[in-house]
Amino acid sequence: MKDQLLNLKRFLQLVTMLSVVGVFSIAQAQNVVELRVSDNEDELEITTHGTCAGPDNSNGCVSVSGRVLINFNLTGQTDCSSGGNWELDRVVLSEEKGAAPGISADAASDFNADEGTGLVTPNAPQTPRHIQIRDNNEEKYDIWYTVYAKCAAGGLTIDADPRIKNDGTG
Repeated sequence: MKDQLLNLKRFLQLVTMLSVVGVFSIAQAQNVVELRVSDNEDELEITTHGTCAGPDNSNGCVSVSGRVLINFNLTGQTDCSSGGNWELDRVVLSEEKGAAPGISADAASDFNADEGTGLVTPNAPQTPRHIQIRDNNEEKYDIWYTVYAKCAAGGLTIDADPRIKNDGTG
């Protein structure tokens, strides 16, 4: 009987652990922004519907609750008309849409970014089709992110700039 209780306890611990991992994985999957190169190669188009509430919920708007990872994925055809391939290059933050880069000390801390330039240090090694950033979400604020892609062969750079809405519950 004692062995059965011990086995049941281990089983319940395993189920609990897998449930927590599953919930964490689902939460992480919701923070994915899919981008593709436009047909005329003049912008990155965001194909992921926004998760922000209200009328400003444009594609790519990410509403954040708690500490999260945000993944940017380049999808679709990546051939560059001038040769080579389009690759994700960097993520830069700014205080307002279209504003010059540069962010508050709080945002720099939350995103592991440079306060003066807004350049985010990726959370994990990036690949040509993927950049992952972290958001500690310690303060409530909106911040605009610009994702850049480059075509090294032609020296071309394109971008997209939606926003991240932090609720401050990190």
